[in-house]
Amino acid sequence: VSKMLFAEGEGGRCNRSLSLFTFFVSGVLLLTISLIVTVDVIMRYVFLSPISGILEIERMMMPYVCFCAFAYAFVHRVHVRMSLVTGRLPPRARRINEIIADLIALTGCGIITYGAWIYFLESLGIKEVMASGGDFWIPLWLGKMGFSIGITLFSFVLVLKLETPIDQLVLLS
Repeated sequence: VSKMLFAEGEGGRCNRSLSLFTFFVSGVLLLTISLIVTVDVIMRYVFLSPISGILEIERMMMPYVCFCAFAYAFVHRVHVRMSLVTGRLPPRARRINEIIADLIALTGCGIITYGAWIYFLESLGIKEVMASGGDFWIPLWLGKMGFSIGITLFSFVLVLKLETPIDQLVLLS
């Protein structure tokens, strides 16, 4: 792996840029969902004319919101973890623990990524749709695509993140 991608330590410039971009996308989508729901509530209760398909559109956007935020949380280590225990370990043991945890996470994400793409491609192949309660149908595969893209990005971030603790472990030897 090119050292240029991983310059500037802790995950590298590439990993931080990717996680920041996905965090921004997550925020924009969350704001969009909030605005859509607000408009629907106003239309429903003030004008007695709800907008068809809002709940379905919101559900299609949620995988994008969640998985885009996962990459950021992982890179910046702001997710829930056992820091009470790992914080007391010596630096070398802490790095070994981090590598093992990341390898387990990568294995799980790899399996889920594989299944998610199969699930998405099957849905796309049969042109699976969801009734919106109105006059139109919403492609169900859009949400499945969001899950597939999100878990793939998260797996990619896991791979990029693994290099830092391995390099630091070698330096601690």
